[in-house]
Amino acid sequence: SSSSSSSSSRMSLRSSDSLFEQLYRKIMHWPARSYRVSRHVRIFKVRFVGEGGIDSGGLYRECFSEICKELMNPALGILIPCPNSKNDAGRNRDTFVPAPSKAMQKFRF
Repeated sequence: SSSSSSSSSRMSLRSSDSLFEQLYRKIMHWPARSYRVSRHVRIFKVRFVGEGGIDSGGLYRECFSEICKELMNPALGILIPCPNSKNDAGRNRDTFVPAPSKAMQKFRF
């Protein structure tokens, strides 16, 4: 069970509150074969605490959308804008790269 707010990308996030970290803690010890599923098969069910909804696909997609927003939030320190974005020059200015920070050290992929 995870909680989320549609305004999560606008507020100051703490890593322990992030949907990404909640999901990471839940699935980090699963065996690799758990992730190998057929197309259109979900590896987990989503329930947002305090929000109504039945996970028939929409909550699952929303979960990943929210995680993507969180990963690009500078408050988490997981992904940062690429150098071209910072310098407003060159190609791929909308690209993010892993942050060389302590925030990433606690995640093992």
